[in-house]
Amino acid sequence: MSLTILGRQVRRKFLLDESHQLRITGFQSPAADDMDRPLSLDALVNLGAPHIWPVRVDDHSLQAFGMYQGDILIVDRSAAAVADCYLVVDMDGAYLVRMAVKQGDSLALRSPQDCAACIPLLEVDVFGVVIGGYWSARPF
Repeated sequence: MSLTILGRQVRRKFLLDESHQLRITGFQSPAADDMDRPLSLDALVNLGAPHIWPVRVDDHSLQAFGMYQGDILIVDRSAAAVADCYLVVDMDGAYLVRMAVKQGDSLALRSPQDCAACIPLLEVDVFGVVIGGYWSARPF
């Protein structure tokens, strides 16, 4: 298995409760202190919504997609699949990431390994669409 779907209780761990305390350091003008609100990544991706889930990459099988072990993907369970997007799918009880590709008039799923055959999208259960992520383990 290459992914771990993080439960609703665990999702709270990723919310930035301290984001209101963030302050820019440096030599800025005191008059500009309250011009911009602090950036909150959880608000940006709507992480507290019931249809948004963080998913952790557990192994190295997704490196061809640019996803590495330890990365946290943000998955939208309400988004529709389109060509060239990444999907989290349930295949035989395992959650996997596959790329949606156009195949004729419909979509198919491509594996990170190029030699694998494409599977029609209608043959698998889609958990959600990857809409972003926190890439924690980039090679240098």
